[in-house]
Amino acid sequence: ISDSLTFRAVDVTTASGDVWMYGITADRIGLETASGDVSLDGLTAGEIELSTASGDVSLSNITADRIFAETASGDIYAFVSRPMDFDLSTISGSISAPASDPGGTPFRASTVSGDIWIIDDPYWE
Repeated sequence: ISDSLTFRAVDVTTASGDVWMYGITADRIGLETASGDVSLDGLTAGEIELSTASGDVSLSNITADRIFAETASGDIYAFVSRPMDFDLSTISGSISAPASDPGGTPFRASTVSGDIWIIDDPYWE
């Protein structure tokens, strides 16, 4: 899905295949895939919810109030600088994300088998 589009809601579901979204504005973005990598770049949304059973998740240049991302088998990379409500979860994979403002929005990250990297670097994007 390409850039410069504005929607009330975007819902994408796929059984197998990678998903790329760039430059979309929406109140809500929902994405679900059984097998495939997910790459979101330059999105603006109130809420982003995404789930993949097997695949990596990459979030870059995102502006959102809340991001919920989960994968059963895959890594999650969040390259965003603006503090937001993060809920990131993987069963078998690692999570890399920026540190949120300590007095600001909630940050939750969990993994059963993998590392969690919280990066406090304003230029890590």
